[in-house]
Amino acid sequence: MLQALAGTSPACVLVDAAQFLTPAQVRQLHRMAHVEHLPVICWGLRSDFQGEAFAGSALLLTLAGMQFTHIVDFMVMMPLGPQFTRLFAISDAQFGLLVSAYTFSAGLSGLVAATYVDRFDRKHLLLTLYLLFAVSTLACGLAPGYGFLMAARIAAGLFGGVLSALSQTIVADVVPFERRGRAMGIVMSSFSFSTVAGVPIGLFLAGHWGWQVPFLAIAALSAVLAAAAAATLPPLRGHLQGQDRPSAWRGIG
Repeated sequence: MLQALAGTSPACVLVDAAQFLTPAQVRQLHRMAHVEHLPVICWGLRSDFQGEAFAGSALLLTLAGMQFTHIVDFMVMMPLGPQFTRLFAISDAQFGLLVSAYTFSAGLSGLVAATYVDRFDRKHLLLTLYLLFAVSTLACGLAPGYGFLMAARIAAGLFGGVLSALSQTIVADVVPFERRGRAMGIVMSSFSFSTVAGVPIGLFLAGHWGWQVPFLAIAALSAVLAAAAAATLPPLRGHLQGQDRPSAWRGIG
C-alpha cells in the first residue's frame, strides 16, 4: 500500500492523496525514507497527523515571500530617485547606475550559479544566499553615502539574483507533478504582488520615515522568512547522488 501511494523523486519521497494513510503508515513511510536519506512531503493531510510531515502550503508561501522581498528590493529603488539625487547630490546618470548595478550583478551571479548550484544541498544554499541578501539589503538601509550604497546594491544583486531560479527548482523537487503548475503559480504570483502592493508600501514608508525604512523593513521580513524556510524546507540533497556530473556549460552548448 505504501509503495502504491508513495512516489520517489531524485530529491525526496512524495505522498499524494495522503488522506488515505493512517498516522502509523506515515511514520513507517518516514522510517523507510530515512534509510535512503530522503525527506517526505505529504499533501492533503488530515488534522490528526499534520505534524507528521511538512505542510506544503507553508513551504509555498515561504518561497513566495522570498520572491516578494527580493523583487521589491529591486523595484523600490526606481521611485526613490528624487530623494537619492537630492540627498546624495548625484546626477540622474549616477542614480541610473544604482538601479542597473543590481540588475547587472544579478545577471552575472545567475550565470556563475550554473557552475555550482547543483553541487550543494538546495535548502542550505537557499538559506545561505537569502541571509546574505538580507544582510546586503540591511547595508543599503544603513548606507552613509553613494559609494557604500552602490557596493551594497551590487552585493544584494549577487545574492538575490539566484533566488528565483533556486526557488522554482525547489518547487519542482518537492511538489508532485500533477500539482506543480498550481504550486508554481502560487510562488510566481509574488512578482505581481510585489508590484501592486510592495512598491506603494515601500514609498509610503519612505515618505513618512525616510528612504532607509523600506530597506530595513525588507531586511527584517527576510529574517522572518529565513527562519520559516529553515522550519518548512526539507533537506534537498538527492541530486547530489548522481555519479556523472557534466559541466553546466557543456549542457547549454
